[in-house]
Amino acid sequence: MSVICLVLIGALIGWLAAIVTRVEDVPGIRRDLLLGVAGALVAGLLANKGVMLGGLSWLALAAGIFGGVLVPAAYKMIEKRRSA
Repeated sequence: MSVICLVLIGALIGWLAAIVTRVEDVPGIRRDLLLGVAGALVAGLLANKGVMLGGLSWLALAAGIFGGVLVPAAYKMIEKRRSA
């Protein structure tokens, strides 16, 4: 159950990242969605001590949100430096 929650949180955060950064092409939106999901899954599962089939602690939920925000933001910063 925790994996489903983390995937949904990551997808929502990735979608919001695409809206905030005004990405209008489909590959860019998909990239933001996948980066948000990956960040939320990794951070949430690390904070939940690797337990995938169980309850989701508040710490893991907060870490998932933080990871879902951090990974797309870091990617955007790196992408911006490369183009400059």
